[in-house]
Amino acid sequence: MDQPYSIETRSDLILALQEAAHIEHGLLLQYLFAAFSLKQSEAEGIAWDEVEQVNEWKRDILRIARDEMGHLATVMNMLVAVGSVPSFDRPPFPRPSLPWFPVPFELTRFSEQTLARFIRFESPAPMVVTVALERVAPRQPRYTYVGDFYRSIRRGFNTVSQNNPNLFLGAAGSQDQDAWKLRFAPRTIGSVRDAEAAIDALVEQGEGTPDGSDPLAHYATFIRIQNEFAEMARKQPGFDPARNVVSNPVLRPSGIPSAGTTPIDESMPCFEVGAIQNSLYILLLQVMQIYYDPHPKEVALRTNLQGLSTQLMMAAIRPLGELLTTLPTNRAPDSPRSGASFELWGNFSLPSTSPTRWIMLNERLDIALAAVAELTRSTPELSGPLAQLLPPLNAIQTKLASMRDQMNA
Repeated sequence: MDQPYSIETRSDLILALQEAAHIEHGLLLQYLFAAFSLKQSEAEGIAWDEVEQVNEWKRDILRIARDEMGHLATVMNMLVAVGSVPSFDRPPFPRPSLPWFPVPFELTRFSEQTLARFIRFESPAPMVVTVALERVAPRQPRYTYVGDFYRSIRRGFNTVSQNNPNLFLGAAGSQDQDAWKLRFAPRTIGSVRDAEAAIDALVEQGEGTPDGSDPLAHYATFIRIQNEFAEMARKQPGFDPARNVVSNPVLRPSGIPSAGTTPIDESMPCFEVGAIQNSLYILLLQVMQIYYDPHPKEVALRTNLQGLSTQLMMAAIRPLGELLTTLPTNRAPDSPRSGASFELWGNFSLPSTSPTRWIMLNERLDIALAAVAELTRSTPELSGPLAQLLPPLNAIQTKLASMRDQMNA
């Protein structure tokens, strides 16, 4: 019989926190994908009062996605605190049910099934008592509920700190201390008490308080949306608030076919738009990688990196993600729609030398901007929405070029 999962060493703790980062990053993208798929007008076959309700659901899910950003930032701070390096790498979609976590990670449109999966992600679970084991290799994190896993990490901070007085190696000054205008601002970690408080707040925002008094908790929000969806479907049989978006779209399939993915046809405009969106998503991760690098940074640089990240999210990731859910994947009249693939194309980590970093960031943005401009000219049906992206992307390009010149001066 397997022993219950416990965290006893620094290696155990780092491995668990890396898994927690994968969870938060993966939840964030799944929530965005579902929100982007929601219909936005009566022209899409829903009544005006249904549009209002669907827009409220979209606001709720995007709010939860923003909360996950704060959770991810806090996990990054924990990694820095215990001497590790933050990473935005993660498993590709779909991530199937695994022996150590029974719920798949998939990019799927808003639906009853998708909501049920989201509820399961945020669902409360009873605390599990763990036992200590003597070993050298760090143990694979195992958990049935996300909140349960964080409680294991909470206990792990206590256990490892008792065994290792040098647990906290990363200074709070090298962690993310900016609020990012988020409801869940990143917590800095310098002690067991800090870690416990951060984990308690994180779990409570997901599961809710024991008495269920927080209507904005993620679990309570998804339950409410599920109930409202069921009531609207009861009143209007066949009610479907989401576009017919494919699941787990893939632009560059790996050599080994992955079950559940939807390869996107390179001849369709949605492929080019998806490639631009995905390249800018990788650019965002690279900017965030520099921001969370524990090496000391001047306040002005941190401010600029934060501003770039926010601009990329608002001016590129969201509008392109929403646009993709309106674009057909083939030439049939009833073609399913595309969606953001959120793929990680190889190793996207940047070199540690400053001049090289900035050159590569600028090159990626320049290529993406050129592709937007070319697609705007060559594809009339996309010229309107893509033309709206050019001014904010040009502003990002100007800022990034200025930062490159300052860093290389």
